[in-house]
Amino acid sequence: MFYVYFRPFNLICNFFGLSKPTITVEGVSKNISSWLKLWSILIVLALISSFCFLSNQYVNFDIKHNLQIVPDINDLIVNVLFIVINNMKSERICMSLHQVFDNTFAHLNLDGKILKLFFIKMYFWFSLLTITFLIFIIMEIAHSYPPYILLMRIPTFLSILHLFMHLYLILATMKLINDELSTILTHKEKIKTVPDVDNNLGRILKYVTCPGIKFIDTEILVQYDLKQLCSIYDNLSTSVQLLEKYHGLQIFLSIWLMFTSAVVGVTVIVCKQVQILWLVIAKSTLPSVWCFVGCYINDQLSREVDQTITLIIKILIDYRCVPSRKPVLETFKELVSNNRLQFTACSLFNLSYAMLLGTLLNVITYSIILIQLFTTM
Repeated sequence: MFYVYFRPFNLICNFFGLSKPTITVEGVSKNISSWLKLWSILIVLALISSFCFLSNQYVNFDIKHNLQIVPDINDLIVNVLFIVINNMKSERICMSLHQVFDNTFAHLNLDGKILKLFFIKMYFWFSLLTITFLIFIIMEIAHSYPPYILLMRIPTFLSILHLFMHLYLILATMKLINDELSTILTHKEKIKTVPDVDNNLGRILKYVTCPGIKFIDTEILVQYDLKQLCSIYDNLSTSVQLLEKYHGLQIFLSIWLMFTSAVVGVTVIVCKQVQILWLVIAKSTLPSVWCFVGCYINDQLSREVDQTITLIIKILIDYRCVPSRKPVLETFKELVSNNRLQFTACSLFNLSYAMLLGTLLNVITYSIILIQLFTTM
């Protein structure tokens, strides 16, 4: 039932060649149809054929004067690989991911109104990112000529967005776990009630527009025991592992796209090979902006995991702690310590600010090398 809220997003992904399992109105996930796989192949062929417009430039290619062709070809390869990788892994991993998240939210037993509001909030914030991207696409079509690189990046953007939406959910669930642990630590009793949010529009708007990632009114929603919290965390750990299998190589390619686009962008601007300055800046910076959003969510997730460990330790050393709880708390602490919720790309890059800063420093280094190379040619 939980994945019914992903139906609009999955339909958009299917349209742009990123095949996802079909989700019924009841929230049941079904296997990817052969028609969707065929449609993905047609999208790949369309992307490749769009580069026929550059055939004349390939014949007389001069890297000193046509450096921008290099990132364009790089974009083509990366986006084709995104669609191919997605179709190779999508069905099996997505079905497993759906099952794990459905099981997690069955344990959470959240009210349907709370889930609906959370997804409205999530779609609101990711829609802002999407609208910004669409504005640049429209401006590129209006002021440039084929191939439209930003239009070609839609599969990359949707695949990254799919990862971010799931990390967003995992982060909100971790905050729910920490709220429950804080309640156990302070020995307060929760009131098991569902707040009336239907008749409070101002409260809803404040929640939706607030950038904080959490469920509304979780502090008075449902009581959980420690075994339930362990089970929920174990499911979240499994979901992160599935996301790494599904999106690990794609995020690795995204980091490569961010690096190459930025290096070539800086080089062509300094070497005055730019025809439309704002377009080059947009092509160069958008992958970095997407990466920053991912780093922000993953960093918040890492902090919540640290907070979980701290809360468990505080409960263990609390003299008022019920002795029967201590074995479960020890198991919970070991589970969190050994299975940290941290997304990595192919076990090579953590999606973190340190990775982003390191990539930007490499962009500066290689841009200087390229600029010196071009000025001496």
